[in-house]
Amino acid sequence: MGIELKLFDGFYDNKLSEPDILQEDELSIDNIPPSFAISRNDRGEILSSYYDDTWDLSPYTSYNSKHKKLYFSKIDNKLLEDEAKKLTLLMIIFGSGNNSSLYSVSTLSGHNRNIIVPLSMFAKEKKTTLKSLLECTDLLIEYAHNKCTIHAKIKGLSVLLHLLSRLDNNITNIQFEEDRKLFNIIQKIYSSFRSNYKQTPIIPSRILQNSLIERWNHINTIEPYLDKIASFLKEFLTDINFAIGNKRRVKTKGVNVIFWNEAIRSHQLEKLFVYYNVVDRHAFKKFMNSLQGSCKNIIHAYSGMRDAEVLSLKTNCLEKPTDIHGAFKLVSITTKIEESEKTVKWVTSKDVERVIKILAKINTVISDIYSIKLKDLPLFTAIFLNKNTKLKIQNHNYPVMNTSYELTLPQDTITLTAEDKKEIIELDIFGTMQEIIEIGQPWIFKSHQYRRSIAVYAILSGIVNLGALQLQLKHLFRVMTIYYTNGASFAKKIFDVPSDHFGNEIDKLKPEFDALMYIKNVIFSDEELFGSHGTLVKRNLQTNDIDYHTYLLENRKKTTKKFKNGEISYKETALGGCVSIEACDYALTRSIVACPDCDSGIIKKSKLDNAINEQKEFIELLNKDSIEYRTEVRDLEELEKQRKIFLGSKA
Repeated sequence: MGIELKLFDGFYDNKLSEPDILQEDELSIDNIPPSFAISRNDRGEILSSYYDDTWDLSPYTSYNSKHKKLYFSKIDNKLLEDEAKKLTLLMIIFGSGNNSSLYSVSTLSGHNRNIIVPLSMFAKEKKTTLKSLLECTDLLIEYAHNKCTIHAKIKGLSVLLHLLSRLDNNITNIQFEEDRKLFNIIQKIYSSFRSNYKQTPIIPSRILQNSLIERWNHINTIEPYLDKIASFLKEFLTDINFAIGNKRRVKTKGVNVIFWNEAIRSHQLEKLFVYYNVVDRHAFKKFMNSLQGSCKNIIHAYSGMRDAEVLSLKTNCLEKPTDIHGAFKLVSITTKIEESEKTVKWVTSKDVERVIKILAKINTVISDIYSIKLKDLPLFTAIFLNKNTKLKIQNHNYPVMNTSYELTLPQDTITLTAEDKKEIIELDIFGTMQEIIEIGQPWIFKSHQYRRSIAVYAILSGIVNLGALQLQLKHLFRVMTIYYTNGASFAKKIFDVPSDHFGNEIDKLKPEFDALMYIKNVIFSDEELFGSHGTLVKRNLQTNDIDYHTYLLENRKKTTKKFKNGEISYKETALGGCVSIEACDYALTRSIVACPDCDSGIIKKSKLDNAINEQKEFIELLNKDSIEYRTEVRDLEELEKQRKIFLGSKA
């Protein structure tokens, strides 16, 4: 027997959900039986066959996504539709993503939208077949130039052509020849999109901090009413005559009608509902959905998880530490690192347990009403379904939540100021954010902003600045910095962090942000610089007959490249900064008196004065007869001596 080609192998829990199997030595891509089962539900019933114009792949995705189906009917040409299905099946069988893993359903859906259907439509426009199109370099170049108007389309074309190049033409029955001119053109177009790529903006620290404070204020307000909300919700969902409008005309004969005011009074929710302006059934639905949205924002901010990963959380997703030194973790899944679902654990804060309890309380009501096991419910479950909609756990039939939909935040908390914009521009390594940031407009939160912001702020703080980081972004980030900033590779081993986890983004972005902080704190410093390296920079800037801003624009990429190549490093110190790429022997003993004489040292007067003052206060607490006292006094004297040398007559 030959090798079996299994579709979506490892993406289904139930053996009954397995699609039909192909034999490698018998594969004839042009002769797939129309009845070939592309997908089955958990009862073994065929959802989609090869002949169908829509392929429903929902049993093979764990993510709460709307992209679970592949559509071919848009092509509106039977021959081209059949060819499109053939290419899609080749992608399902032979396509590979990260670490040679099979394509996930969401990836296949993207390829369907961005390459399979558009390429088929182009073939239709040219009155040719997909086979002929893919065998003609000139037509493919024309398609690349005229139809690949967005990054996803040129990337999709590249993916498809590389797949055809890798596969034997006898398998595909397409006589595809790799043409370097074609691939060079595709690469050039792809690079042009990348150069104009607008990065996900970093949430300004003030907005991130204050928005989290306001969300926790909502949690503090709602928590005491949680049991009452749950009991109200249960009656609300099970009785259409419960909590109806006070002025609504109803036929009450034989019907037990409970009007709105009476309903909220019986559950002791008057005060809470007045506070949130919940005045009727519609407002209650909005309130509950907004509460879920606020909880989702908090989880993003306290984990760095992607949208799909948060929506894949189950009700029992929180893993508590077994000892006082452990960390709380959120357990979810990813499909990006292996050919099957993989469990991923994200370090979070103990405070997130409060959010999980609120969502679990809501799910308890849903579980009771629909007789579904609580552990099987996603953490974010659709609360209010249309009367004709059935709750289907096995197909993950839940709405995708918009991160911007949440309980109201004060406008002054989230409105972008000039200082906020300045902060973002300073951290904008690619120089692409300024044009899309409008002062005076409310910040629109998106899930990936949290992921990137956490990585950036963790990098900027470093392990020595945990106190400042804790103050800025709550206690959670102290934990996350310990686990991820202090060697993301170490964290990967402990928590099995996948390749798409934000811990890896920290590793990738660190040289760029080290470069940014060097440019901001050294080249753009408002203070006079001292120390060996500080003096060198000061001298270079003085001999440059250009202003600082021009200097930055001309040297940012060059400086960043040096950081990436390991030619230079930068970290903040108690006295200013350090550019050494070697390990510091003095750092282990917490000594800072060596910094002024070090070739890599950057000294700032304000920080030096602060260190001297703190040293004086510390010495006052010591026993004057102790060795420790004499040692610390010598350090103070050395710092004061260096200050006099740096400042001269200004001292």
